[in-house]
Amino acid sequence: MLELILKKKWYDMIEQGNKDEEYREIKPYWWKRIFTSPIEHCTAVGSYNMKHNTVRFSLGYGKDRKQMVWKLGHGGIGYAKPEIAEGDMSKVIVLPLLKRIS
Repeated sequence: MLELILKKKWYDMIEQGNKDEEYREIKPYWWKRIFTSPIEHCTAVGSYNMKHNTVRFSLGYGKDRKQMVWKLGHGGIGYAKPEIAEGDMSKVIVLPLLKRIS
C-alpha cells in the first residue's frame, strides 16, 4: 500500500469527494515509490505500471491522525486539473482515486 501524508485542504477535498486524483511532481523520489519502471524511460504522457493498487492518505503526522484508504486506478503521467491543483503543475504524476475502501 502506498502511504501519503496530506495537508488538511487536500485531505478534506478527497474525503468530501471533490478531488478524484492525487498529484505528485515527476521526481525520482516519487517515481521510485510509485512505479515499477525506471524514470529514465518514462517521460511521455500515459499509464505506467504501479507498485501499489491502494493508497492510504493520512492527515498530518500525529499519532491519532485521520486516515482513509482508496483503491487506485491506472496511474501515470498526465496533466493536473486546474480546479484541484495548486501552483504550476502542468505535467505531473497522476494517481486516479477509484473507490474509498475505509
